[in-house]
Amino acid sequence: MEKLEAGDEALNKCLSTLSKGELIVYPTDTLYGLGADATINGAVEKVFAAKRRPIDKVVSIAVANIIAAEDLVNFTPTAKIIAAKFLPGPLTIILKAKSEMKFVSKDGKIGIRIPDSDFALALLKSYNRPIIATSANLSGGLNPMEVSEIPAEILESVSVVVDQGRTKYSAPSTIVDLSGDTIEIVREGAISIDAIRDAIK
Repeated sequence: MEKLEAGDEALNKCLSTLSKGELIVYPTDTLYGLGADATINGAVEKVFAAKRRPIDKVVSIAVANIIAAEDLVNFTPTAKIIAAKFLPGPLTIILKAKSEMKFVSKDGKIGIRIPDSDFALALLKSYNRPIIATSANLSGGLNPMEVSEIPAEILESVSVVVDQGRTKYSAPSTIVDLSGDTIEIVREGAISIDAIRDAIK
């Protein structure tokens, strides 16, 4: 495992690591994520093994922007409003998938993140493929908001750890299911439920 400070060297190392189907730890706005190329099934399986996560519990993915997200999911009118207001930001939006992705889509839906993190966005833009966006913890454990909080078992499973200090927010992303006609709050996090509802009034 190689630990690097966020910057060009770390970015290039992450790009090569992801392309080989190996795992990275990278900073987002809300927590440190355990990343893999979401299009390589074997790489995503490594994420589940590292986290000791049940295989029936899907993980979200991160993309660089709304355009990239639209290649993967169908945006409802409400989702477009909320995405325009809060993304990039500490929000996970669940939308209907355009195609199935193993370990990522469930019930025809996918959770999408566009983190408000310079490093994460640079990585996503450069890699140009979706990256797994799940916390770098053991399943059910505390969300790591700095590298020192990441369990040793996770660190042993990754090739690169990118350190950017403490994350911008001290709460996980808010998760909202916008796949239908109504707003379903799955988890309240860094963005309040009231803020989400106010955005579409």
